[in-house]
Amino acid sequence: MEPEHVDARAYVAQLRVDVPPFVLGLRGLLETAGVATCAYTCDHVCHRTSSQQEYTSLRDGLLALPETVELLVEGEIGGRMISTFRFREPIVVEESYSVACLEVPAPKPGKPYATGLEHAEFVLEGTLRSPVGDDKARQGLETFMASHPGVRWDTRALHKAVNPDVSATFEGGISAKFHLCPLEEVIEWEKEHDAE
Repeated sequence: MEPEHVDARAYVAQLRVDVPPFVLGLRGLLETAGVATCAYTCDHVCHRTSSQQEYTSLRDGLLALPETVELLVEGEIGGRMISTFRFREPIVVEESYSVACLEVPAPKPGKPYATGLEHAEFVLEGTLRSPVGDDKARQGLETFMASHPGVRWDTRALHKAVNPDVSATFEGGISAKFHLCPLEEVIEWEKEHDAE
């Protein structure tokens, strides 16, 4: 049975309502922990899906809106598909602060997730701007973590070969991730280098 398409226009309209308080709430949690996020660009948010059918339906619905979003990439990462879209008109969080991209992952096999916003990712401006996960990248992220000792950092993604990051998870399972290069640039680099 073919999954029905979601009402992607209504979905994007709802994101424009939900993303600003989500990002501002995360920024508030981080600032309470000593991380001044206003200095960092939030390049994307992640909206999880609870099933493969929901993922496919949402992806297909968004693909039917080329005037609203552009698919940057779809690929398998960590055993499941992830699509990344760029909003033609970024979501405004507050004056002169917006979110340009949306990451939509299918759930990992055997790991159910609730549908909804799960994380926002921030770019550490002024540090090494590279998608490559080398010693310099790790050192940049380690320096950032050391300058914020009040945060309980998750470093599982620190040693990724491409786009390493560190994250902090808060009550309710929402998280903030920090990386060195905007996701759009990471995707372009991966395409140029045929990386996964």
